[in-house]
Amino acid sequence: MDEREVIAGLDEEEQKRLERIAKLDANQKRKKIIFGAVTVALIAMFMAGTVFGAKYILSNEGTQPLPAAAFDPVDESPDGVIAEINRLIADTENFDAVKLDSRFRVSIDRDSITAEGENANEPLLRYVKDAVEQTLSDLYSEAGHEGSYGEDFSPYLPDFDFTPGDVREIAFAPNEDNDGELIAAFTFDGCPYDSLPGSRVCEIFALEDLPATVRQAEDAFADSFTVNSLDIDYDDFHINAYVARSTENGPETRQLNRIDYVRTGTVALNVTFTGDLAAFGEQTIRFRITCDEEYRFDRISFRISAHSHFIEKGDSDEISHRISSDQSVADYLIRWESSDPEVLSVDEDGFYKGKAVSDKPVTVTGTYVYNGKEYTDTCLFYVRKPVKSVKLSEEAMTMNPGETRTLEPVVKPDDATFKDVYWFSTDESVATVKDGVVTAVNPGQAGVYVITLDGNYKKTCQIDVKG
Repeated sequence: MDEREVIAGLDEEEQKRLERIAKLDANQKRKKIIFGAVTVALIAMFMAGTVFGAKYILSNEGTQPLPAAAFDPVDESPDGVIAEINRLIADTENFDAVKLDSRFRVSIDRDSITAEGENANEPLLRYVKDAVEQTLSDLYSEAGHEGSYGEDFSPYLPDFDFTPGDVREIAFAPNEDNDGELIAAFTFDGCPYDSLPGSRVCEIFALEDLPATVRQAEDAFADSFTVNSLDIDYDDFHINAYVARSTENGPETRQLNRIDYVRTGTVALNVTFTGDLAAFGEQTIRFRITCDEEYRFDRISFRISAHSHFIEKGDSDEISHRISSDQSVADYLIRWESSDPEVLSVDEDGFYKGKAVSDKPVTVTGTYVYNGKEYTDTCLFYVRKPVKSVKLSEEAMTMNPGETRTLEPVVKPDDATFKDVYWFSTDESVATVKDGVVTAVNPGQAGVYVITLDGNYKKTCQIDVKG
C-alpha cells in the first residue's frame, strides 16, 4: 500500500491535519529560500559599503530607533501598591482565557549548613542537604497546581487581603532585568516558629500546615534518623508581584504575570541517626532554608511580532507572530486579511507580497480562533520607494534666548513615498523644537535632531544659545 492509499483511508479530520503539516513543511522550504536570498543581499550591501567607504553613512549619522514611549506614573504609596495588585488580580480572574500554574520549591544554602556532634563531617552535611531539600520539595510539590485555560483558579491562589499595617516595607519599582515589567515587593517581619499560630503572618503565608509537613518529613527519614527537636527562626517573608506593562497599542496596559510567596529561615534540627547511620550518633544540624511558592499566569493571546513594516514592491516574506495557547502548531489556523490586496496581498499561510507602491499604509489583520473565541492583531505595511538619507538646512545655529528659527529637512530621494519626520531636542531646557521651528529657551548647548519615519535616518543641528 503506497502513501496515497494510506492517506485516502484516513478520516477527514486526520487528512486535514496532514495537510496542515505539509503546509508547515512547505513554509520551512520557502523560509530557507528567502533566507538564502537575504544572505546574498546582506553580502552585497557589505561589499557596497566597503567600496564606497563610511563617508556616506556618517553624513546621515546612521539609523536610530525612536525614543521609547514613556510609561504612566504609578502610585507608590503602600495603599496604592496594594490596591493596584488587587485590581490586577481581579482583572486576571475575570479574564476567561487565563490559566494558573503553581509550583513549590525548597532550597537549602549549602554554605550555611553546620553540625554540632562528635562525628559531624562533610559527607554527612551533603547527605542532609540533598536529602532534606529533595524530600521537602517532593512534599510541597503535592500542593502545586497545573491549570487549564478558562478554569476557575481562585481556589488555588492565596488571598491577597493584607493591609499596609501587616507589612514592614512596600516597594513598587521597575524590574532591573526587564524594563517593561514592574515588581511590587512586600517585606514582612520574620518570627520564631512557636509564635506562628494565630498570627497574621501565619495566615498570610498559610503556615498553619507547616507542622503537618514537618511530621511527613520525619516519616520520610524514619529509617535514617529520628527528630528529637525542631526550631525554625524565620528571618523574613516576601511577596513579589510581577506586573507586565506595555504601550504597543497606545495607552499603557498592565497585567499580572506572577506572584511569589517566599519564606526564608534558619532551621535547628536535633536528630539521632539510626540504622546504617547509627555511628553518627546525635547531631544538632543548622541550615538556612528558602521556601518559594510561585503562581504564574498564562493567557491565550495572539500577537503579530512587529506592528509596522516598510517594504518595496515585490518584497515577500512570512508575517512573524506569536501564539500562547495549548494547541500544537499543526492544529491551529490563522485567518489573514489585507485591507488593500491590490497594494499588498497576504495568503492563507501568512506570506505577504508587495504588489504596488502606495502613499497609504495597508492594514493586515490576523485572527486566531480558540474554543470559539477570536483573538486578533493588526500590523501596517508601507509599500513604498524608500528614503535613503536626510539632511538639515543648517548644521549649527547660534541663537539668543526667546529667538525662533526654522530648520528645513531635506529627505532624499525626492520621490520617496513617505517623507514624514519626527523632531526632538536633547535638552528642552536649552532649546525646543516643533515641526522644525526651534525656540531658544536658556543659555547652553543642545542638539536638535530629525528622524525619518521611513528608515529612522537621523540628522542633528547643534544649537548654541548665548547668555
